[in-house]
Amino acid sequence: MSDMHPVVRIAVKLSVLLSLTQMSSLSAAAPVSARADMPFSIMLGLVKSGSPAAQHLVFTTASNLPLYYLDKSAVTACDAACQKLWSPFLAGGDDRPLGEWTLVARGDAKQWAYRGKPVYTYAKDSALGGDKYPLESYRFISNPNDALPLASGDGVGKKWHVAGAVWNGAFKKPTSISVAEHLLVQGQILVTTRGTALYAFNGDRQAVAKLSEDWQPAQAGLAELPVGEFSIIELDNGIRQWAYRKQPLFSYKRDINAADLNGRDAARGMGPAIAVQYFMPADVAIAMDRPGGRLTQSSTGKALYARDRIDWTQIRMPTRGLPVVGQSIGIAGCNADCEREWAPFLAPLSAQPSGYWNLIARPDGSKQWAYRGFALYTYTNEAPGIVHHSELYDAAYSETTQEQRPAFMGIGLYWRVATP
Repeated sequence: MSDMHPVVRIAVKLSVLLSLTQMSSLSAAAPVSARADMPFSIMLGLVKSGSPAAQHLVFTTASNLPLYYLDKSAVTACDAACQKLWSPFLAGGDDRPLGEWTLVARGDAKQWAYRGKPVYTYAKDSALGGDKYPLESYRFISNPNDALPLASGDGVGKKWHVAGAVWNGAFKKPTSISVAEHLLVQGQILVTTRGTALYAFNGDRQAVAKLSEDWQPAQAGLAELPVGEFSIIELDNGIRQWAYRKQPLFSYKRDINAADLNGRDAARGMGPAIAVQYFMPADVAIAMDRPGGRLTQSSTGKALYARDRIDWTQIRMPTRGLPVVGQSIGIAGCNADCEREWAPFLAPLSAQPSGYWNLIARPDGSKQWAYRGFALYTYTNEAPGIVHHSELYDAAYSETTQEQRPAFMGIGLYWRVATP
């Protein structure tokens, strides 16, 4: 990579070289359901909003601009004067309604609407990595939340609201059940009051009796009634059990934290109770052979890797990385020499972005998948089913001024396994 940057490079090969063979059924790369509840071109991102500012999961454009809706749902509520600051988010010619997303006519075009409210971008927002968020300003950040952009349009005029992407408020549901994002299933799942996962069982009643004591029915109170897509099953022992979409719900005793999904493969017919499914490319799966899982190429079994930046305040950034850093690196972090060992994870030419999955245009006209801002690669010398997990660090310094170095470089780059 000597021709990439005008710096003197020190190759710091901290060769962890952990070879993890796939272990038991939990290590298999489990494909996510092909069903998706969000259209193409609708993305997901984290922003800060409110006073005091707090982190929120919201819908964005492919260029990371937050989407907003107006209290009034008619497209005429935002006239020509309004549109000087608020730009209607228009759909492409091939876009179709899906889930909570519909299309409304705006002149000769069609505008996206979320839960019946047309959505807009705000002129005073900037895309991640834009002039408002220069990468050098992130050099000394120790708290990843500080790198989140501000959804500055949220609350303007007490009538504009950022389009939140957590489905809790949209569901007619029991008070004892909530919805939370869980990226091991690339979606949002039903959870208990403790925040742990609920599972839906698609087997028959006789099979329920054979479940281990680790599985506990999600109990409905004596005064609770069916609501929305939730019904109640009267069990022989007098327990009233919640069911979602006619499938009985259970919690798993070995799930201690909200991030746990230990019951995912613990019983046949039992799976996370998915409320909202995100898009995931057809050639991607999630392997469970390491904490937090890892993304793999399902057709080859190879692990997917991201090129990340070494931060000034710590030797490496958080495991999942900061999207603003990934977007700034793009494919510039791996040149032609680098790509002899690290193969770009290419997308079909017809592919479209959605959710956390975006596309990077390559110089030869091909497209490369990026997840949560980071371009993805496979390691060419890696056998299927093996995690090479070689954290190879390329440290760098400038002989003159730091400004001669690309902002994304920091004090260096390293490879990491891509984590959901």
